[in-house]
Amino acid sequence: MKICLIRHGETVFNREDRMQGARDIELSGRGLLEAVELGRRLASEGICPKRVYASPVKRAWDTAGRLGFNVPVISADGLRARGLGQLEGLTKNEIRERFPGAIERLIHWDWRPPGGCESLGDIYRRADSELTTLMNRERETGLLLAVTHSGVLEAIVRGWLSLEPTQPLPFPLKNAGAIMFHEGPDGKRPDRVISVGELDAVDYA
Repeated sequence: MKICLIRHGETVFNREDRMQGARDIELSGRGLLEAVELGRRLASEGICPKRVYASPVKRAWDTAGRLGFNVPVISADGLRARGLGQLEGLTKNEIRERFPGAIERLIHWDWRPPGGCESLGDIYRRADSELTTLMNRERETGLLLAVTHSGVLEAIVRGWLSLEPTQPLPFPLKNAGAIMFHEGPDGKRPDRVISVGELDAVDYA
């Protein structure tokens, strides 16, 4: 089973290194182009899904629609962005001034941001459950393709690879980047990353 997990294209908030959280932020002009180019790159490598699954949050949903596969796009609520409470709308520098240590704790499994209701572990549990359901649905096609957010990808990669908060991810989570996993007897392991976007600043949402 092949699993292709995609981060949405660039937004203005990404460019400003500003936390988006669950807000419906539009893709930037660059982000729209990134989504189209990523779809072309994937198709050129033979990655052509029967269906595309996407977080219902606008930046992920719009990325899914721009990939150009001409297949149904289906909402997957378990892949939605994480609400970041009082951190949403702030730049990382502003967060460091107002909430010292908060950015570093966002990748701790059980820590919730001020005013937020989900930890990284909470995101992992609901996203992993959603992906398991979708994988079973796509078992006959052999390919699951889903568009989501940096925080969801952070949780999934850390959970699937059993990484501690002090361990860096093995690859950057760039905008309009696709992480290819394969499922085998030893679990789910990354094969490669196909990136189109320039930015790898994450908002942990």
